[in-house]
Amino acid sequence: MLKKRSECMALLFIALASGCISAPPQRPPIATPPAGEGLRPTPSTPSAARLLPHSWSPTGEIQVDFLYPPGHLFFYDRTTGRVCPSPVPVTYPYFASTLAWMPDGTALLLSAENQLVEFTPCRDRSPEAVRDLPEPIWSIQRASHHRLLLRTAAGTLTGVEVSTPETTLILSGERSDYLYDRETHALRRQDGRLVAGSFSPDGTYLAVSDDTGTRVIHLTTGKVKAEATWQSQPAEGAPGPDLWLSNREVLITAPVIGGPLILMPGKGVVRGAPEYLGMGCSNRVCRALGTRSADTYHLLVQALGREGHDVWYLYHAESGQAENLGPLTDPRFSPNGEWLAALQDLNGREASAAWVRSTDPPGREPLVFAPVRPHGFLAWSPDSGRLALHLDDGVAVLELAHEWRWAERWRTAGFEPITARWSPDARHLAIQGVSPQAGGDNALLVVAVP
Repeated sequence: MLKKRSECMALLFIALASGCISAPPQRPPIATPPAGEGLRPTPSTPSAARLLPHSWSPTGEIQVDFLYPPGHLFFYDRTTGRVCPSPVPVTYPYFASTLAWMPDGTALLLSAENQLVEFTPCRDRSPEAVRDLPEPIWSIQRASHHRLLLRTAAGTLTGVEVSTPETTLILSGERSDYLYDRETHALRRQDGRLVAGSFSPDGTYLAVSDDTGTRVIHLTTGKVKAEATWQSQPAEGAPGPDLWLSNREVLITAPVIGGPLILMPGKGVVRGAPEYLGMGCSNRVCRALGTRSADTYHLLVQALGREGHDVWYLYHAESGQAENLGPLTDPRFSPNGEWLAALQDLNGREASAAWVRSTDPPGREPLVFAPVRPHGFLAWSPDSGRLALHLDDGVAVLELAHEWRWAERWRTAGFEPITARWSPDARHLAIQGVSPQAGGDNALLVVAVP
């Protein structure tokens, strides 16, 4: 999969040879919303002093987290439009999850009484606890893979087999980690801590990063197969999870000087900017994003352009070709890797535009949709067929129908949108808003997307 740049790319740093890096179009066509399209207010849940991140269940209910002392946990039922409080008191999570969704839409919750409670939101009014917990538990989450990695109390790494990860939960306590089987209610204490990381597509390796470096560990043997040392740059933003570009190539997404880095078991480290773009990042942070699609991958690398401004480059692994996309804000690959969206200033004016194009072929001219809010948010639907955009007065949705076009717009009823999340079936959009007044309320607005 890993391909070095072509000879043409090797000349890039000297001559910017034609056909290797293409400049973005200067005046791309702009698609504005259709005339006369109305804005509809969306229904909202009760407001609160603070709204923590929300999540959709696999079957489409939404968890609305109003945990702020004294605080409550609410659920919104999209089928009835009803808002329901949690039937049991819950703990207060700042950075940990105390609720896990099951595939059938039921929820498992850590109660304030340190019990594990299972119930169907808005239906079970008085659920009984399924387990008393042996020690204070501060986090609950679904098992992410059938094979996990455990760092034992003695400091060794060993694999842990999970027969049914879709119904197995990881419970993290003050002293130990546990595996809970939802079907048998068995609770298995681990002799150490389960290691979080990013799994390779075939489940052979786990990439684990901390503030000083990244290691690739073989899940069966527990042996370290590759390692890269780097120093995190907190001022440049928090890193995302390491991204596997193939079964044997993992992109380190932490903002590090000299990045981006690609780590390969048994082969060491590749520095993407000089290797693929002919550009040095030895004295600065070069951000990178990646996506895997079909049998190839693509990289987005933010690097210093010819005129001293940061620009984004799109690297195509299948051909070794790179494109200069110009200065973009918040570029994002679609979940399937086939599309790329970003925000772009319009000739330096205050208004901005949404910039959308297919990832392949190289040099594809983008579609531009305007106006959208400068420095707003973009949110891809799980099926990659829709894109939510932040407008000055609300939210709009683009959809793919032969080509991208405006679909719907909504006004957010006096609340400034700050984020949006799609339901798993991409038919509903949950928008988190905040009142523009100082100390104002927060709200969650849920809309059906035709």
